[in-house]
Amino acid sequence: MAFQLPELPYAKDALAPHISAETLEFHWGKHHRTYVTKTNDMIADKANLSGASLVDVIRAARDNDDKKLFNNSAQLWNHSFFWQCLSPEQQQPSGRLAQLINDDFGGVEPMLQKLGDEAVNHFSNGWCSTATSSRSPRFTMPTRRWCTRAWFRSSRWMCGSTLITSITATSVRAS
Repeated sequence: MAFQLPELPYAKDALAPHISAETLEFHWGKHHRTYVTKTNDMIADKANLSGASLVDVIRAARDNDDKKLFNNSAQLWNHSFFWQCLSPEQQQPSGRLAQLINDDFGGVEPMLQKLGDEAVNHFSNGWCSTATSSRSPRFTMPTRRWCTRAWFRSSRWMCGSTLITSITATSVRAS
């Protein structure tokens, strides 16, 4: 079965004023959809990937050094994950997550400041993330591009083998 563009878990205008319905329609409805279409087109003639999960497609692309398939399928995964990380309601971390944030950053506000600074000063895409794994209970804030082959190989968090928490931030600063 071909991959599908996942439905958003909220209305297109639910994230306003931070993300407008027009921006969301473009990024989700056109940009993300392109990753879905290109991934499906690239695997259509690959019998070994027929019926494979998205993670298996990403792994196969990595293992076979198929950069175009890797980039498109990994970005399909990345964007599908990203929409699930956003919420129209302001939320605060709790429990173990709150404790890790406090231990590693000194609280939510210092963490958001650090993420914002990294995102604004990051060449290229303006994204920054932090993640932690069962192998390393400390947060890491990679400075590489969001979806690089080296990051995928070194951390494997995209495949779900070590991810406990991922916090993604875009920096929107008023001028």
